[in-house]
Amino acid sequence: MGPEKVLAGTELLQELQSLRSHTEALEARMAERLQARAVVEEEEEEEGAGDLECDSQIGSELWGRKEVAESESRVGSTRRSLRRVVTRSSELLSLRKTSQRDQARLGSYPVPPEAYIWWCNRFQVPGGEIKQTFSHLQQKIMWQWFWNAPGRWYWRLSAWAWPVGVPALLMYIFVYKSCECDVEQSIKAKTWW
Repeated sequence: MGPEKVLAGTELLQELQSLRSHTEALEARMAERLQARAVVEEEEEEEGAGDLECDSQIGSELWGRKEVAESESRVGSTRRSLRRVVTRSSELLSLRKTSQRDQARLGSYPVPPEAYIWWCNRFQVPGGEIKQTFSHLQQKIMWQWFWNAPGRWYWRLSAWAWPVGVPALLMYIFVYKSCECDVEQSIKAKTWW
């Protein structure tokens, strides 16, 4: 045997020992929880028996049930200790918080019976992105804006028509164009070609 195999064997032994200690801790924790649960059940049964003390027959039946339950719990504990670690740890899983997917919801979904398996096997799929839309309300608002655009520009320009537009047009026609015509005539009068 080489040194690598010896090291591998010692590592396996260490892992087995750690697993053993872990399982023993799990068993001890489970036993404590079961014992606490049994104490709570006994207290509840004692309260129930105290309420029913007036009838001796019912009281005797309850005490008989209690003895049967205690004997069953003893048998169950021996069975539990004989089970494998995997099943014991799976019992601990029931004490954990329920995942958000399996939590009970307020209300009910109208899932038909034939789709029950598919509903239980549902999962999130891509494709739920936010799509940008142009609603009818937005269209109505923007339609008014586009429809009123010519009128807006008409009133913007007509507000400046008399103070600016008409004098500029008169200056262009009567001053600039008349000067241009005079210059053309003088050039034609002084040149022969």
